Amino acid sequence: MADREGKALGGRIRRYRESAGLSQSDLGERLGVSYQQIQKYERGVNRMSVDTLVKLARFLGQPLSAFVDADGKGGAVSEPRPDYGTPASKEERELLRAWRELPDEKLRTACLSLIKAAGRPR
Repeated sequence: MADREGKALGGRIRRYRESAGLSQSDLGERLGVSYQQIQKYERGVNRMSVDTLVKLARFLGQPLSAFVDADGKGGAVSEPRPDYGTPASKEERELLRAWRELPDEKLRTACLSLIKAAGRPR
């Protein structure tokens, strides 16, 4: 049976996952678990290990505090990022997912420069 804290955490996981435009399968694949396991986390049926929670927060681009408060229980959560809203198109979701998976800061900087340059009026 799911407890109140587990359901609160699960709701946050679902909200941030949906905000990022990810399916349960997408998130499960990234975390190395099945989509059924993501369903159980989101319903608060199964508890998530600290390691998995840290990996989840990093992948979704959220601080760990977005999922738990100082007591280790579900706390107040700010609105999901990004500030520009939820990616609307498939291409935007793919771009965001690819950006988050870039392993190198220099590569991210170069990609951002390229995108900005491409968008400038000629």
